[in-house]
Amino acid sequence: MISTTVQQISSNLANIQSLLQHGLQTDHPDLLDTAFSALDLNVFSRITGQGSISLLGQLHKILPYCCDPQLEVYFVAELFASNINVPISNPEALVAQALEHFEHFEDLDLKCRFYRSVAYYHLAKSSSAAMHFSNMAISLATSSGNTKAW
Repeated sequence: MISTTVQQISSNLANIQSLLQHGLQTDHPDLLDTAFSALDLNVFSRITGQGSISLLGQLHKILPYCCDPQLEVYFVAELFASNINVPISNPEALVAQALEHFEHFEDLDLKCRFYRSVAYYHLAKSSSAAMHFSNMAISLATSSGNTKAW
């Protein structure tokens, strides 16, 4: 059963996206927070069965203005999580780009979620890639004691 709060948020997704869209201007003082909020809203939309939000496709344009490695990894993780059944153009380049950012932050939960998202994306396409990224996620989660990534 869906809670009243989830129903209220769900019925206002378009309004929330509109508010976030205004904050995703490159000169907006809260650009970074707005970008993270847009990704959080995408997670909500995805896990409640409503699919990806339209803003997800626009976020890649503002990433260079944010200069935040965590945001870039979160974006790539969400891109993979949101396109499980849809091919991503050049997924290897996206993975390499995200992995380059790992050394710039210590958010082990995000790193585990990244590996998990990439693994699930590859599950239907390449069992060896899926196994590789699943093992990376499990290894990182185990070594850090992170149980919430799964």
